[in-house]
Amino acid sequence: MYTTVPIPAYVNIPKLIGTKGRHLKYITGRSGCFFMWVDSHKKVVEIWGPDESMGLAIAGIKKRMSLLTRIWKMKHNVTYWESGNRVFYEIIGTVDETKREFDEICKRYPYNPYMTQIEEKTPTGLVVTRFSSCE
Repeated sequence: MYTTVPIPAYVNIPKLIGTKGRHLKYITGRSGCFFMWVDSHKKVVEIWGPDESMGLAIAGIKKRMSLLTRIWKMKHNVTYWESGNRVFYEIIGTVDETKREFDEICKRYPYNPYMTQIEEKTPTGLVVTRFSSCE
C-alpha cells in the first residue's frame, strides 16, 4: 500500500527528517512499513508498506510534526492556524521583535506571493502583527 502525509508550511523539513534520516528511520522501524520518503517539492511524506503498518506510520509522522510545531511556536512567540490552503499567523511583541519574526517567516517561505500584513499597537505598547499566506 502507498499513502502520503502532507507537511504544513511551518514545519522545518530537515528537522522532520533528522540527521541522516534518523527520525524517518525510527518511525519506519517502529511502524513496520517498508519505506518513507520526503518529497520537499510536493511537501509530503510518502509511505510504502503493508496495510497494517500505515496507521502507525501516519501517527508517527504526525506526532513528529506536532512536536516540531510546538517547539516553533514557543521559540517564536507566534500563534497560527490553518483554514483551507491559507495559514494565518499572529505575532505579539515589541516593534523590533514582530518585524524580525515576520521577516524570518517571509524568508522561510520566499515562494509565497500572497503574504499580507496588518499591524496594530496595544495599550501596553506591544505590537500585534497579523498576516496570512497561501500554501
